[in-house]
Amino acid sequence: CNINNMKKYLIKYSLEFLVIVMGISISFLIEKRNLKSYNDELKNISLEKIYKNLSQDVEDLNFNMAVHNDAIISGNQILNRGKELFENEKDSLGYHLTLISTATTFFLDNQEEYSAIKNSGLIELIKNQEIVSLLQTRYSETKVYSIFDDLFMKLYFKLKDYTFKNISSSRKQYSKFYGPLSYGIFLGENPIDNEIENYIYEKTDFHKFYVSIMEARLKEDLKILALIERELSKENIFFERNSFYDAAQKIN
Repeated sequence: CNINNMKKYLIKYSLEFLVIVMGISISFLIEKRNLKSYNDELKNISLEKIYKNLSQDVEDLNFNMAVHNDAIISGNQILNRGKELFENEKDSLGYHLTLISTATTFFLDNQEEYSAIKNSGLIELIKNQEIVSLLQTRYSETKVYSIFDDLFMKLYFKLKDYTFKNISSSRKQYSKFYGPLSYGIFLGENPIDNEIENYIYEKTDFHKFYVSIMEARLKEDLKILALIERELSKENIFFERNSFYDAAQKIN
């Protein structure tokens, strides 16, 4: 009788223990799934923010390339037709001299979201590893833009005194895609001298090289955007526009 009672208690407690273990296991499983779901959601939110930043960067890249391409045109006009412009088209010479002297941009790259997703380890949850690789490469190459910013500013200071000394104080406004350009008629008594031409030559070449870098960057950014759309299973991600292009349009 005691043996039978012991068996009953053993079975009863064994079942209760099993129920407790299963309950704990199920709780851990649910918690693990909830944590994974939560982390996936955080990863998606970070990716969407990166997508928004890159989309704004694409607009700003197009804005910047328009500025630098115009600078290339003006630089070439002075280098190839400087004396002709001095003799017959001093208005045009003032315009081109102003543009090549002052044209510069500052590409502000927002790395906050990328740093956050990388430092939190959420980047490991991205399914498509090509996105991870492209983002790592992209954000490691941003220093080149600050280098060019410095180069353009140095050449701006080399050219600005000559330019403002030799153009009229009465300015004309020329509306550009990226905003208005204020320039004056060339008033110098002599054609642009050799030293200034050398600075213009150097600056024009920098503009050309910079445009080629931005074109490559634009191509990569568009590729990353397409991959993120697939990762998030979204064809359209809406966001508030806040680019330099938009700011320029407000000025216009």
